[in-house]
Amino acid sequence: MAAPSADATEAEYRRASRVGRSTRLHRAARVKVWRVFEEYGAQLAERGLKEIDDAYRDAAALLKDDRSGLGYATVIVDEAQDMGTQTYRLIRSMVPPGADDLFIVGDGHQCIFGRNRVVLGRCGIEIRGRARKLRLNYRTTQQTWNWATGLLAGCSVDDLDGGVDDNQGIKSLTKGPEPRVRVCETRDEAGRAAAETEERALVYVAATRAKKELLAFGFGKPSPFLELGR
Repeated sequence: MAAPSADATEAEYRRASRVGRSTRLHRAARVKVWRVFEEYGAQLAERGLKEIDDAYRDAAALLKDDRSGLGYATVIVDEAQDMGTQTYRLIRSMVPPGADDLFIVGDGHQCIFGRNRVVLGRCGIEIRGRARKLRLNYRTTQQTWNWATGLLAGCSVDDLDGGVDDNQGIKSLTKGPEPRVRVCETRDEAGRAAAETEERALVYVAATRAKKELLAFGFGKPSPFLELGR
């Protein structure tokens, strides 16, 4: 659940956009949720604590009044998909708008925190006519790319500005073998599969960290891991 800003009113919360939220809240539900936030905010204030977004907001307000001590001409942002609205408002306040003021790089397909869907235009960052999509994949082979993106078929991916992204027109510069998936029911079976596979082509997928570590100690191959949730 994403809390409203510390200075928001109940009326503002009822009208607030829920772009990127997975659950709809009707008016009556928002009124009930607001009561929870009121109590939560009161307890934070009593302890002298803040939500991280409220700290970002306070910092941005300070910079709005006086940016003279910073001296930044450009801010470079990487992993943009994992940052939220208040982070971008703070970044916007760090450097005055102008040519080459912000350079932002992100990939919605790699987003770790689903709640961080942002409309940059609402953060004072105008990207219309300025954004470019990189369509050459240097990291993986075309076969691996096709297989991996196929797993995301039907999934909605944020384009980092309130829209939906797609993979149209993207291609890899390298070719390779087709990925093969082998499901192993036991540790011994997984060990045999690992022994039969070239080390640099092997990726373990384990449901828990404990299983992942067990595989690593059992097979002695420092191969990449993909850890899945329960």
